[in-house]
Amino acid sequence: MSTLIIYEVNIEVGEPIQREFLSWLTDHIQQMEKLPGFLPKTEVLKLESEQGLDLSIRYHLQSMIAMEGYFAENAERMRGDLPENFKSHLKFSRRVLQPYKL
Repeated sequence: MSTLIIYEVNIEVGEPIQREFLSWLTDHIQQMEKLPGFLPKTEVLKLESEQGLDLSIRYHLQSMIAMEGYFAENAERMRGDLPENFKSHLKFSRRVLQPYKL
């Protein structure tokens, strides 16, 4: 039985690129949702921050097998699509979340 997985990408977005980055991010999310195992229910959340714009992107995947497939086959390419002029204005952290039964 497969279990829904959440792939969370947290991003601190520097002031100089915020508008451009949000436009790029919209397209990037659409591309991610077309990858095998990704579901079209991505959540974009704004986090409390005193440093500008902090976002949490939560991609939903069908299973851990789909998540592992993404890391093996698509992660490097998708991360590499980030425009060079954005890189010095962004900080990323990523984690994979799974349901836990108490």
